[in-house]
Amino acid sequence: MKLFVVRHGESLGNLHLDQDMPDSPLTRFGNVQSQTAALLLCKQSITKIVSSPLVRAMETAKPLSELMSVPVEVWMDLYEYREGPSFHGRSRTELQKIVQNTLLPEEISESGWRCPGEENHDLVQKRAKSVIQRIRSFSEDNLVLFSHGMLINFLIRELLHIADISRVQFAQSNTGINAFQLVGDQVEVLAINQTEHLRLLDAK
Repeated sequence: MKLFVVRHGESLGNLHLDQDMPDSPLTRFGNVQSQTAALLLCKQSITKIVSSPLVRAMETAKPLSELMSVPVEVWMDLYEYREGPSFHGRSRTELQKIVQNTLLPEEISESGWRCPGEENHDLVQKRAKSVIQRIRSFSEDNLVLFSHGMLINFLIRELLHIADISRVQFAQSNTGINAFQLVGDQVEVLAINQTEHLRLLDAK
């Protein structure tokens, strides 16, 4: 299978780092980044799109979903690493308005969902391991996963069997694309933080 791991587009939280905005939406430019990334990703034979339950990730997944007529499946454990306090995410109805063609888990109710917060390195590493195990169960799919910069680092380290070397960091630009070919237990790295589509935006 081919696996594409994509960071969300520019969000309001990226512009206001002095404020705690755990579920901030994309900026106008973030939406443009997402549309451009979708044009690059749609050249692949994508059969499955998954996303964090956070708004900025779902909004980033939306253009690709619309281009390819593939639903966005929300996985609860793809939210960003959060050391801060717990918070409540958007309601089921609100998320369905963001991406109409979406598959939401039962954990997201009409009153929203609870992000636990108060995480540490070990808890996030365990969560990343669970995600990678789940991804490997879709061996017949070409999968795009939309998530968040810090969690993506945990996912890549887990995928490459270097989970315990936390000092290894992979730069993640907004809508940066990481691409891998998975065959059994073997992993071929095709791209890390690919930003070709962002260079096209800069040239305009």
